[in-house]
Amino acid sequence: MPAVVFRSFGLRAACDFLSAALGDMMRQEFRDSEREYANAYYGAFLWVLDPAAFVDPTDFKTEVDRTTDLIAALQPLPGYDKANLPGGPEYEREREYNVLGIPLGESHRNSLETIGDEVGVPIPWR
Repeated sequence: MPAVVFRSFGLRAACDFLSAALGDMMRQEFRDSEREYANAYYGAFLWVLDPAAFVDPTDFKTEVDRTTDLIAALQPLPGYDKANLPGGPEYEREREYNVLGIPLGESHRNSLETIGDEVGVPIPWR
């Protein structure tokens, strides 16, 4: 098994420990065995860091861009057409949707039209 798998387990564990402890989910009433729905998690934790508190923002952006470019140039894993960082495909879809709109299925479109008509919101695609 590739070493990156074990590194990702460690990162996941560290994130879980931080979010569970700082998101107040380590109390007795939140333990899996004590909840009706063991896989439903109730807490949330958001950690926001300002890179400027640690390094020059321009240097940080330059390094992020350089690393992103290096990763994009890697040979993709089997079954993938390109190497991406987490969030890369979503970022590309967001850019596409900003130009073309978010694709909606007919059922979803009909539901939105019905609700829009009920509350008097104009439907932009009509």
